[in-house]
Amino acid sequence: MVNARLIKKIYKCGKCGSVFTNREDAENCCKKEKIDWTEVDKFELKQIHLDLLKRMEIGWNYCEFGAPYVDPKRPYGNSDVFNDIAEIIKLKKKENYDYKEEAWKEKAIDYMEDLHRQMQIVLEIILHCQSFKLGKYKKIDYGKWKFVGD
Repeated sequence: MVNARLIKKIYKCGKCGSVFTNREDAENCCKKEKIDWTEVDKFELKQIHLDLLKRMEIGWNYCEFGAPYVDPKRPYGNSDVFNDIAEIIKLKKKENYDYKEEAWKEKAIDYMEDLHRQMQIVLEIILHCQSFKLGKYKKIDYGKWKFVGD
């Protein structure tokens, strides 16, 4: 009988295929250039963002004075964030999913991670402008956005 504690999960680099026992090492292997969404000063609010926003799990954090928050473990309802995002945006598994690996392909993961990171900007825009108007926005100051057109 095989001792389950001796079996380690392996992770592959999405670019070169190198194998690692640590997920972070695999993610950093051929580190792709990621967009720093905190530095973006132009943004297009799309329906897909509102669809994600609609499903966000909001809670209350009692730390200090307390404040509302988006559940970081289950931002869209379940702990399987990629499957939640894929369901919400209607991303089909066909061609985006590696059934042999039982995981989303790297390109799909990158797309969903970017959408998830963009939600910070979406919240800033909606809260500052007090509008859900789809279109292009420009940052006019830290956390402040202005609608500039369709």
